[in-house]
Amino acid sequence: MDMYELTVRVTEPSAENAYIGHAGVTLSDLSKNDHSHYDFGSINAGGKYSECSSAFRRVAQGVSTMGCIVGYAAMGFYTGAMASGFDAKIAFAGGIVGMAYAAMNSTSKGVIAKCKNDELKNGGDISYKIPISEEDYNRVEQAIDKKGGVYTLGISNCVGFTKDILREAGIKMPRQMFNHPKRLMNNLESRSIIPVISSPT
Repeated sequence: MDMYELTVRVTEPSAENAYIGHAGVTLSDLSKNDHSHYDFGSINAGGKYSECSSAFRRVAQGVSTMGCIVGYAAMGFYTGAMASGFDAKIAFAGGIVGMAYAAMNSTSKGVIAKCKNDELKNGGDISYKIPISEEDYNRVEQAIDKKGGVYTLGISNCVGFTKDILREAGIKMPRQMFNHPKRLMNNLESRSIIPVISSPT
């Protein structure tokens, strides 16, 4: 019997989840019936942890994003204008590129939320249970202790965190420009990891 298990928890994108969704991991020592749940998110306007599914709706994230959009749009417009000899179309295109980049990459403080056993609030719609070795278990624990830092909605988000943890457990994950729950699900299922429509213990 496998004594250690890594569970990937995914909440599929939906209107209720701001079309974003969420992903997290559960690290289990089955011999002790011990389950540690980890989720990566941002700090909201009240200074509290917020998952990917709701972070973008928070005031702090919204203000930060708008500031980045305005700044990058101005830089893109200026760069396009200077490079084209003040051609209005190219300058406008530069502004649009700057806005799009900022919208996907505006940052906030990232934190890892941890809870134990039955304290988990968001178990996810779908779980992927993966047997791992004791060596993998210890390596994942050490990697989680070192993580945190910057959170961005499109790139360094909850799915990116989950993929990093899977890599630490020896499971190859593609490095993609944007991390999204549905892509994560496709990546796991392409490796014949069967989903379970239930929450982990």
